[in-house]
Amino acid sequence: MAENNERNISGKIVTAVFIVLWCVIVIAGVLVGKYYLDTSLEAIKQDNENKFYTLSKQIEDLNGSVVELNNEIELLNEGTALLNAETGNLNEKISTVNDDIGVIGNNVAVIDIALLGSGETQEEISEKLNKLNQQLKELQKSIMILKEAPDVEE
Repeated sequence: MAENNERNISGKIVTAVFIVLWCVIVIAGVLVGKYYLDTSLEAIKQDNENKFYTLSKQIEDLNGSVVELNNEIELLNEGTALLNAETGNLNEKISTVNDDIGVIGNNVAVIDIALLGSGETQEEISEKLNKLNQQLKELQKSIMILKEAPDVEE
């Protein structure tokens, strides 16, 4: 019986050692798994922070580019408005010159009629009229060039 008791005790000790050993292995597995999950989550978190920082920087750069483009568009619009105003002024001046040319043409015709009868004076006046006619032709050429110039429109 003493032998039986010793066997029972040694069997219980071996069983207890295996149970303790099994518990240690299970706890070690849980701890290794937890360490792996924590490390993986930290790496993912760091990667996400890096990507977020990069995207934020790109958004800031894009916002700066949009502001610059808006400023350039505003400058272009102002330049276009100035060109349109200048074109309007040129058109008004061309119209005034056309009216003046018509008046000059009428005056030349009146002077021609009035001076048909005198000799030397008529020659001097004819020379002046020829000069005026030449200037008139040059003005008409200039007006045609201005009319053919492209209009700037918005």
